[in-house]
Amino acid sequence: MPNEDRTIRAINAAIEQEGLPWTAGPTTLSSLPEEEQRKYLGLVVDDAEMQRLTAETRRLASLEPAMLGSRAFGAPAKIDWRANGGNYVTSVKNQGGCGSCVSFCSCAVIESAIRIKLQNPNHNIDLSEGFLQFCGGGSCGGWGLTSGLDYAKSTGVVDEACMPYTAGGGSDMNCNTARCSDWQNRLTKIASYSNHSTMEARKNAVAAGPVLAGMEVWSDFFSYASGVYVKSSAATRLNPPGYHCVCVVGYDDSQQCWIIKNSW
Repeated sequence: MPNEDRTIRAINAAIEQEGLPWTAGPTTLSSLPEEEQRKYLGLVVDDAEMQRLTAETRRLASLEPAMLGSRAFGAPAKIDWRANGGNYVTSVKNQGGCGSCVSFCSCAVIESAIRIKLQNPNHNIDLSEGFLQFCGGGSCGGWGLTSGLDYAKSTGVVDEACMPYTAGGGSDMNCNTARCSDWQNRLTKIASYSNHSTMEARKNAVAAGPVLAGMEVWSDFFSYASGVYVKSSAATRLNPPGYHCVCVVGYDDSQQCWIIKNSW
């Protein structure tokens, strides 16, 4: 695929020139046209919400020095829930060409939270992303960052066997016909969740267990192969901007990175 090869060479050239700590390469998404790549995103962030989040993050960041002076943060310099006395992170799944990333990152967080609460990294838990997305009010067109958690709190989420996920070529699943008949007896609910806007608060949250997060995806991210991703000068912004929900399973201060579980 000549165009893909040229794109990856351009990204790696920019990475080398800028001294960035990652490598680009062919992936299952790198050869797709932008309109197809966008289908693998699905976090809906409108302008008003973006402005509110930006203002709140800046406000809390300005308060952080005072907060640090009033209480001690106990977050370690590194944590990885894939190897923290066992693997508390469930296996990576593929959302396919449907904007259901919010349900995938939400289920990933809940699955890990249950393993951690039980102190059993081998606990067999597999929640239904299809149920959360398509019974909870989302669609292949996307969903809000905390929408999945809201539904898991108000109603719950069934196991995968009750409603197996299918991207359906980008089509929405039919909740009423796809879920099992005894779904109400198979629900897992969460009691609450909280937001974290400062770096220290986020690190402390991840130190207690994986969390969900939103990120803007630029064109070079679809060619990420290895290393610590940092947007390169070869990256272009999607038009309109594309946002994605991921599960943060750890961080590493020495590499200044978050460790994320994706849904591709």
